[in-house]
Amino acid sequence: MAKVETPAVDCVLDQRAMLGETPFWSEAEQALYWINCEAEPALQRFDPRTGKNQVWAMPERIGALALSECGGVIVALASGVFSCDLASGRLRCMARNAASNLALHEGKCDRQGRFWIGSLDQGLTGLERATEAVIHRLDGGRLSVMIRGIRVVTNGLAWSPDGRRMYWADSTGREIFVADYDGETGTPRNQQSLATVEKQAGIPDGAAVDADGGYWTALFRGSRLRRYTSRGRVDREVQLPISQPTMLAFGGRDFRTVYLTSTRVRLPTDDDSMNGGLFALDLGVQGLPEPLFRHRPVDVSQI
Repeated sequence: MAKVETPAVDCVLDQRAMLGETPFWSEAEQALYWINCEAEPALQRFDPRTGKNQVWAMPERIGALALSECGGVIVALASGVFSCDLASGRLRCMARNAASNLALHEGKCDRQGRFWIGSLDQGLTGLERATEAVIHRLDGGRLSVMIRGIRVVTNGLAWSPDGRRMYWADSTGREIFVADYDGETGTPRNQQSLATVEKQAGIPDGAAVDADGGYWTALFRGSRLRRYTSRGRVDREVQLPISQPTMLAFGGRDFRTVYLTSTRVRLPTDDDSMNGGLFALDLGVQGLPEPLFRHRPVDVSQI
């Protein structure tokens, strides 16, 4: 096991969000988009130059976001995927979620700009339930189920720098998977286990891949970030000042700043930790820009 590192970690926004998730660095704006999934669901934009954090309230639970090359933001709400006009806050439906028991949760675009979205048990009664979650691919006006057999909640979506490997995590099973990825057809093949996270280390949550192909996962309730090589070996482990990190993203002008979201889910109301805040740290590695959504929205209906 790799030696545990303790770099400086700055809390850049002490918001105490109930469930901060899906940080996405906008290279064009030099700003970070992120979400608060629950309690007060919202799309947010943090400007590190000014410290200002803009908030767009959502009408229901929000589980993911992606920036669009056509402008605006794509958001995955509990009931479906919507395009969001930031000037007006107007939402237009692109695809409905057909599974009433599953909310859309965590999404990213592959290197070709296709939007992939996971899911979680709508009841959120606990990771002990053996409800099946799935991973969807947005195809025009519908969500196509591409990966099945995940217990309760999906996390950890990422692609290798060349786009030929796709990663995801079954958080309940504490297992990280990898598959060969066909970028032309948008199809994962030859799924296999990359690694199983030991119980005492925490739960694999959101992830990002660095420019060298290392897979970084946030260990929820484990107070750490962990880097796996493409062969599933742990080669770095980073101690955090919070117990419940959720997801990381590379940002800054050179993609060497790591932004990290966190959650207050399941913490007592009198907990005075910084869980729920937005953090920044330097891991000494360079990341990659996340791909923009490259398919024009299909307007099914408006809410």
